[in-house]
Amino acid sequence: MVRTPFLAFTDCTPLMLSFHGEESYDGVIMFDLLKKRYSVLLVALSLGMVQACVSVNSRLSVEHGDYPTGTREFVLQSCMVLADGERSCPPTEILIQSWYPAEVNGEPLAPYILNPDVAAPALADVSGAPEFLMSKIARIETSSHLNAGVSSRLAKYPLILFSHGYHSLKMQNTALLEQLASQGNIVLSVQHVYDAAVTVMPDGRIIPSVAPTPETKDLDLDDAYRGGWTNRRVGEDRAVLADLDKIPKDLARAIDKDRIAVMGHSMGGSTITAVCREEENLKACINLDGPLRGSRQKADLKHPLLFIEAEYPQYENAEEEVFYKNRIAEFKTTAKAGYLYLRLKDAGHLNFTDYPLVSSFPLNWFSRSYGSLEAKKSVGINYFLVKSFLDHAFAGENIILSQAELERFKEVEVLDQAPVRAGR
Repeated sequence: MVRTPFLAFTDCTPLMLSFHGEESYDGVIMFDLLKKRYSVLLVALSLGMVQACVSVNSRLSVEHGDYPTGTREFVLQSCMVLADGERSCPPTEILIQSWYPAEVNGEPLAPYILNPDVAAPALADVSGAPEFLMSKIARIETSSHLNAGVSSRLAKYPLILFSHGYHSLKMQNTALLEQLASQGNIVLSVQHVYDAAVTVMPDGRIIPSVAPTPETKDLDLDDAYRGGWTNRRVGEDRAVLADLDKIPKDLARAIDKDRIAVMGHSMGGSTITAVCREEENLKACINLDGPLRGSRQKADLKHPLLFIEAEYPQYENAEEEVFYKNRIAEFKTTAKAGYLYLRLKDAGHLNFTDYPLVSSFPLNWFSRSYGSLEAKKSVGINYFLVKSFLDHAFAGENIILSQAELERFKEVEVLDQAPVRAGR
């Protein structure tokens, strides 16, 4: 069966050619590989690129709360935290983008990807996509004001630490993170330089990924590779939590260290699930469709966890399904603080990110990674579930998400749950 290529955002890289059909799969297929194996489809690819360019939205538009939001990025020099709590030095550079309740004094709205003049060519180079297309995506207008001050309406705000997917970028969930900031939360999104698609530092330095996608069909070997990268990410996230006093002073002063949560998507979801086993001072953990990987997943979870998965699974055959479900079973036995395990009907893996919002084209025609759930609705449901879970957790409530909240959207299916106790 002929596979149809289409250019689209994905979790694996900022741009990917995704194929859907018999023996379909979703993975990283760069242009050079396409030229070698699928040269007869280059005309179709060109048409797809034109359509993607035409359909790129100019504004990342979602509903917001009472606070205007600001965003800025900064670099934290920090020693990673090992599983036993010891620090691994010398320090490493950790790039972070923040969203927060803001006091706006004429600051411009931020582009979707900061430093677009440098970032767009770098992303085009790593993905094989045309630079003009990446530039258009990078310059999508967000609702956050670049480098605005932190709102003084409250003295302290809860903190949410976010971890992006493998070969993705720190801004992949801007819509959700802006919404959370507009409701009175500070969000720090860590760019995992080692395995991000490509990293552009504030001073313009370009740092490529050094974690290539494993070319193996051996599930255990693939898991070992990705588990090692996940472990590294855990060390970075814990370093940020340990060094909050070293971030920009106005942000540091505004963080309520008694109300901290961690959240991630895909490999980022796996990352925060491990962080949730090691960090003592958390109120909640949220995993957005993240398979569990890494040797740091063995200890018991210390805090309540919300796990939301897509209806269209990431596994593609019976062997992968068994592997995935065994990990879920292991997770349940270690979730000693309770968990809520949900499924989002009609959703694919990328319905937990901004990527379906970037283009008005029906991307689900080409890849099950996007699902058939309308983009703004999927963002709205994820926001409602995440915000509700966090509101209850930050309030110290034992029962997190009522029956009425769970039944608000017909697309939300409860797969399993265990009694949840509030975080410490």
